[in-house]
Amino acid sequence: IRRPPRSTPSNSSAASDVYKRQPHTFTFNFKYKDLINCVVDVIYSPIGFVDKTHVLNFISKIVELEVTHKLIIAVPEANQEAKETAELSGIVLIEAKTIEEVKEKIIDFLERSVEELSKEKVSAEIERISRLLEGL
Repeated sequence: IRRPPRSTPSNSSAASDVYKRQPHTFTFNFKYKDLINCVVDVIYSPIGFVDKTHVLNFISKIVELEVTHKLIIAVPEANQEAKETAELSGIVLIEAKTIEEVKEKIIDFLERSVEELSKEKVSAEIERISRLLEGL
C-alpha cells in the first residue's frame, strides 16, 4: 500500500482550513477605534439552560480574533459548568429570562466596558446600538 507523503494535507486538515476561512457571526459586535472590540452572543437553549458546549462553541469562534470584551448572554440560564468554562476563558456570562432583560444587560455591559474611555466619545454609538436593539 502506497501512502502519500506527510506533507500532503489530509482531508481533515483541508476541512479545517476551510472552516478557519469562514467568517464567524455573532449576535452583536461593537468596535470603537482600536480600543474596544466587543463580541456578544445571545444563546437561547430550548433545554432550559446553556451548557459548556455552547461556551466552547463561542470560544472556537473568537480564538483567532483580537477581542477585548467577550460576552455570552444565556437565556434563560447557564449551568455551573458553563459558568466555570466562561470564567476560565475570560468570558463574561450573564443570564437573562426575557428579551427586555437581554437588551438591558447588553447596554449595561457596553456602558461598563467603556467606563475607562470618555463616555462622550462612545455615547452616540451606544445610542445607535440601543435603537437597533429596540427593533428586536
